[in-house]
Amino acid sequence: MKHAYLIIAHTEFKLLENLISILDNSNNDIFVHIDKKVEYTIQYKPQYSKLTIVNESNRCKVVWGEDSQIHCELTLYRLAYETEKYDYFHLLSGIDMPLKSQEFINDFFEQHKGREFLGLMQNAWRTETKLMYYHFFISRPSPKTWKYFIHTGLIALQRTLHLKRNRMGWKILAKGANWSSLTNEAVGYILSQETMIRKRFKYTMACDEVYKQTILMNSPFAEKLYNKTDEYEGCQRLVDWKRGNPYTWTIADWNELINSNKLFARKFSSEHWDVVEKLTQHIKKK
Repeated sequence: MKHAYLIIAHTEFKLLENLISILDNSNNDIFVHIDKKVEYTIQYKPQYSKLTIVNESNRCKVVWGEDSQIHCELTLYRLAYETEKYDYFHLLSGIDMPLKSQEFINDFFEQHKGREFLGLMQNAWRTETKLMYYHFFISRPSPKTWKYFIHTGLIALQRTLHLKRNRMGWKILAKGANWSSLTNEAVGYILSQETMIRKRFKYTMACDEVYKQTILMNSPFAEKLYNKTDEYEGCQRLVDWKRGNPYTWTIADWNELINSNKLFARKFSSEHWDVVEKLTQHIKKK
């Protein structure tokens, strides 16, 4: 199988370099977007993978909750999709790590070929608010600030006046983790609607967590999702929201990491390099 790894990075470049070294495999090509707010040149030179960096003209200044996250993802998807026909497109953060060897991951996707690995949050009651109203101040406005009061006031006004945005024929509004592993066919389907996506998801809240889920759940690809009831089993990511936002893995979590049935985990930090190094050695040895 041939895999495209799409990495979004804005900090912790020591982790990014290490991640690229782990993914350096003849089955993989690697595509990296460096946030336009920072400047960094990747030092690691892959021996087996082709490494492509998003060029300056296509780089985005990614802001939490805004559509810049979607633009960044679509840029990576488009770049990889037009490079080669990959079996899977894996969207990762620069602070993620695989939990399994590249051989294990390749075999896993070979066994489940054609399935889509996209997480769905259950009972995501705020999804309609995020999608159906205009959010003009979405850069996490702090409570008791003028932006916060204007933001909440505008949402309340739209509700009172029953002003809802075009539903686009979607019967299902869905939400979940943006980190995913999608087939060539699913990525092609998403890119076929790129113009609509860039227009319709503008001024929506945390749109990177709703656009893929909503589009694919209203398509034949809904029947191909690996798991619709467990969000992180569905996308095969190990993420802990109970101990952090999300939690940063440490060496104390070693047994949980290596015994997990998930393929990838987030998030890691150079402040806990001991677990990063140990996991890297463990994966490469396998």
